[in-house]
Parts: sequence; structure tokens; C-alpha cells
Amino acid sequence: ARNPTQQRMLEKSISVCDEKIFNYIGESDSRDDVSHKLIHICTNSPIDKSDDYGSDIEVEGDEEVEYVNEEPCTLQIIAFASDYVDEEITKKLKSLILDKLRTNFELSLTPYLGSCFEQMAHRILRNGGTFKVRSLESTRNKRSTQNVKNQNEILTFSKIQTIEDGKYYRPANKNFPSIDAIIAPNILFQMTTARNHPIKIIGLKKLYSKLITTGEISFYFVAPAELYDQFQKQKFITTDNANVRKMPSWIKNHVKQHALKIDLSSESSSGSSQKRRGSSLEASSSKRGKK
Repeated sequence: ARNPTQQRMLEKSISVCDEKIFNYIGESDSRDDVSHKLIHICTNSPIDKSDDYGSDIEVEGDEEVEYVNEEPCTLQIIAFASDYVDEEITKKLKSLILDKLRTNFELSLTPYLGSCFEQMAHRILRNGGTFKVRSLESTRNKRSTQNVKNQNEILTFSKIQTIEDGKYYRPANKNFPSIDAIIAPNILFQMTTARNHPIKIIGLKKLYSKLITTGEISFYFVAPAELYDQFQKQKFITTDNANVRKMPSWIKNHVKQHALKIDLSSESSSGSSQKRRGSSLEASSSKRGKK
């Protein structure tokens, strides 16, 4: 909060909150006074069609996909009041959250756990290291590792053109479709705690101007260790959750799905594979030539 008095009140509310706050996250109503300072009622916003998210750019093969506007303001969901509140509560109740994440495998049924996992995953990825990854593109289950460089600065974007290559960015708008983070020009991250997490085509379209058109665009589903080995390749959908009838060639040829393992027990990927290194994620800086 910008107001010092409001900030002190917010910090006090965070300091006295306990596991009861999780009874409200993801529910349709909350009556607890402390919880009201920490969680807010929100709804699904309309998809932004302005230039801010690059939705008017010309995309190769775009005519093959039907984009459907989902009905805005149709959901009532309670969520953390801000990223700051989310992160502070996640740190304060870390042990409890980790225990719940490990024991509640069907995490999609508990929205607050997904939010907590996302905060932890963002922090782990920004801390950098070597992560275990598994290709979802074939039955051969190819495994490898992915290096990510350390980044202390938290970067967000509201306009696509402000994204810089090689840096870890999060969308300022939590409703941004398809991804939770990007390292342009060839790395996309989607945090997930559910076995089923389809990719909305429209989000990839919005990011098109910042993605390579030669070589692989790696789409990483960032999953907890308990889900990592079981996670399967996901389908592409329109904004009304219908299956994409015809895949744009640039997505079909370049976007490849992988699972990336996050071990929450130490807030680092499992074993010694998450040791922090100076090596950076090799985000290609090749020119984005249009085919």
C-alpha cells in the first residue's frame, strides 16, 4: 500500500493470519475482517483487444484459428489482494503450504494451493539453476535439463513490445492467457498443479512478435515433483474452450511442450540438479524472419 498507515495495517493483518485464511481462497464468500484485507472478490475480465497486448498484429496462419470472446464478468472468485500479499502469506505459512501441496494431489480442486505454488515457482525460477525437464512430444519420454540464469529483479509487462530478450517477465495482467512467464524469444512458462491444463491459442498469438519463427519455442509446464512424471501433452483450445480445428503452422512447427520439475521441499529442483549456476538460459537471439 502507498499509504503508510494502510501498509502497517496490511502488514499487521499478514502477521496474524493463519491457516484459516485458506478456507476463503477460491470460495464465493468471506466474512472474516482480517481476511477482507488480504483477499478480494474478483471476476474474469474481458480479453484485452487493444494494442497493449499486441492483439492486432498480423500472424502467419491466423486465418486458420477461430477466436471466440469468452463472456466477461461471469465468475466470482476470491483471491489474494495482491502479489505482495500472496508472496508474504506464502512465505509466512510456507511449511503448512508445502505439506498441503504434497498431500493434496488433486490440486486443481484447491485454487489457493495453485496460487501459492505459482508464487513459489516464480521465485525458484528467478533464483536460477539447472532444472529437470521432460519432453511431452513423444512416447519416448526424453529427459534433459534446462539452465535458467539468476535474476533478482522482478519484471512484468503490460505491453508486449516492452519485453526484452533473455529476461524473465511475468504478465502484469493475471488474466493474460496461455502463460505465466516468458523469457523471449523462445521460452514460455505455464505453472500448473493440475493434470489437465490446455493452452489457449490467443495467448500465443499475442506474444507472436516476441517469439522466434525458426527453431524451437519451448513451452514449459512448470509442475510440482508429484505431478512431473505423470504430466502429459496438452491440447490447444480457443477462448471458449473448444478444441482448435486447424493448427497455425508456426505453432505446429515451432511450439514444443515440456514438463519442468519443481521440488518444493527445498524450494529448488530435486537433488543437485538445481544448484545455482552462472550459466544462462540459452534464449536464441536469432532474427525473427517471417516465413
